[in-house]
Amino acid sequence: IASVVPPIDLLRTTLGLLLARKLSSSGLRKRSLSRSGAISAFLVSSLSLSTSFRNGITLFAFYWTGSKLTRVGSSIKGKLEEGHVEGGERGWQQVLACSAIAVGCAVVRKFALGVPDGPLGSGFAIGAAGTASAAGNLLADRLTLAYVAFFACCAGDTWASELGILAKSHPRLIVRPWKVVPPGTNGGISGVGLGASAAGGVAMG
Repeated sequence: IASVVPPIDLLRTTLGLLLARKLSSSGLRKRSLSRSGAISAFLVSSLSLSTSFRNGITLFAFYWTGSKLTRVGSSIKGKLEEGHVEGGERGWQQVLACSAIAVGCAVVRKFALGVPDGPLGSGFAIGAAGTASAAGNLLADRLTLAYVAFFACCAGDTWASELGILAKSHPRLIVRPWKVVPPGTNGGISGVGLGASAAGGVAMG
């Protein structure tokens, strides 16, 4: 097997399976994931880490920070949000909505283009004739940026939702900034929420 699959890939995949199992079982136990959410989290996290250590770390960082922030001010959120569940208990739809596109980019970069993990511009995509492909290298870099950008957007949304709702001032509707709305309203923005969104994006980037 080692002659076909590089040892680093075997190590990364094995580590990914172990960490994904721990992440999903912990999320299920702490009620940050439902059963379907835990299964989905196991699949996307193990697949993500099998493509790249950096990809795996980015995904785990997003999940860990989101889970922690969900528990901040849980008692207040319970009063403001209808159907609020302590811990979040995200289902498979939420897990895939916040991971599927990025993991798809990572899979294409790794298995379709054959580009190993590394800094931008250091890829070595193999073309159809078995030669290095400059176009493939450029696409690989773009897929890496898309992966990071996706999780930056998701983290920005998650951090803003989990912390913005705790702001003491009432939010304003983004499409009608002169209109004040109750905390937790979809489309409501506040200074705290905007700051949290920017911090989430920077943290993932």
